[in-house]
Amino acid sequence: MSRFGSEVFDRARGTVVSPEEHHEWAMRLWRRMDRDLDQRVGRRELDCEEFRSVLRAALAPPRVGSEHGCGPGGPRYARAQSNMTEVINACLCRGDITAKSRSLSFSQFEALTLNLRQPELNELKEEMLFAMFDLNSDFKIDELEFREVYRFHF
Repeated sequence: MSRFGSEVFDRARGTVVSPEEHHEWAMRLWRRMDRDLDQRVGRRELDCEEFRSVLRAALAPPRVGSEHGCGPGGPRYARAQSNMTEVINACLCRGDITAKSRSLSFSQFEALTLNLRQPELNELKEEMLFAMFDLNSDFKIDELEFREVYRFHF
C-alpha cells in the first residue's frame, strides 16, 4: 500500500490512478531499473530509456487530437534538442534531499514519480523543463535554446 492518499490523473494513460496502482507501477519500474539490486538507483540506472519515457510523458505538452491528449509527437518534437542529462540530475537532487548519495531509495523514487504524474505544472516539472532546454547548462535560456522550447511545444 502506498503512503500517498489521493488519486492522480495519469496523463500518459489518460486515466485516474489510485495510490495502490501508482505504487505497483513504480515498483515494476523500480525492479527493472535497480539492476545492481542495491535498493537505490543512481545516475546510470536512471539514465535508461524506460525512465526517459516517463520523463517525456510527464513533461511533454498536451497533444490536440491524440487519444489521451498528451505526449510527444510529430516531426517537430523529434527535432527538438533536449538536455536529458540535466533533467536526470534534477531528479536526483530533488529526490535525494540530502544530496549526499546522489541516488534514490524506492520511497524517494515513488514520491518523485507520483509528482511527475500529476497533471498540473508544479515546481518540480518547471525545474525539469528549464533543465531540459538549458542545452549548455549555463542556467539561462538563450535564443537558440528558446527555439528548441518553441519547437517542443508548438
